[in-house]
Parts: sequence; C-alpha cells; structure tokens
Amino acid sequence: MSFTKILLLLALAVGIYLLWRGFKAHKRAASPPPLENAAPDSRSANAVEDLTACPACGAYMAVNSPACGRADCPRKK
Repeated sequence: MSFTKILLLLALAVGIYLLWRGFKAHKRAASPPPLENAAPDSRSANAVEDLTACPACGAYMAVNSPACGRADCPRKK
C-alpha cells in the first residue's frame, strides 16, 4: 500500500468516528432528562388506590371518591 492510501484510510476512519461521536452527542442533547430526578408527585399517573364495594349498589369505587348519586349511598356528598 502506498503512503497516500494509508493516509486516506486513516482520514476516513477519523471522519467516521467524529460523525458517530457527533450523532451520539446530538441524540443525548435532544432526549428529555430522566424522570428519576424529578420531584415526586403525590397524585402521579401511576398512583393506585384501594377499591371498596359500595354497600348500597355494590359497585367498586375508590376509597376517597365522592358519592355515587343514589339517595341511599352512605358516602359523603
């Protein structure tokens, strides 16, 4: 191999490496920050509430939910 071909191959390898590194930096800058650093929300979308059966109608409702609207519903309105 001649010196020119080796130099050209080395320049090509360095160029590919720099493009790959730049792409990774751009992708990292464009992605949103991880959620683990965010302050916890007391009512997050993944919150789970216990359900209890209503003695009046038998429907399962969250413990802190309002009354169902029936006249004989024991929950607070």
